Amino acid sequence: MTIRPERPAEFDAIHDVVRAAFETTGLRPIVMLSPLAVAPDHQGHGIGTALIDTAVAAAEAAHEPLIVLEGGPAYYGSRGFGFAGDHGLTLPLPDWAPARAAQVRLLTTYDARDQTLRGAVVYPEPFCALE
Repeated sequence: MTIRPERPAEFDAIHDVVRAAFETTGLRPIVMLSPLAVAPDHQGHGIGTALIDTAVAAAEAAHEPLIVLEGGPAYYGSRGFGFAGDHGLTLPLPDWAPARAAQVRLLTTYDARDQTLRGAVVYPEPFCALE
């Protein structure tokens, strides 16, 4: 089996598969940017910011309403993220993580009246299997 990044020509088909999978569960798919990390010897050179900016641009282009992640509030706060709890979202954080590590970035199409954008974030199985 080979795993590779999706190609632009595949975006619509992938979107359809993901939407179909979540429609059968009653869950609403959202963009999750976790885990995101830069090797310590490469930190401080703008790599993390570039990764975030690229992900945000892709989510905006796809008309996504928000992005969630687990991360340090100071770092992500300076990059447009805020505490997810302030927007009615909860993330299943590890025991060692502070509650405010649950982060969200609201995007252009975010509508605070959309009740489907509130509640507990459910991670996909592959994410849950990570140690």
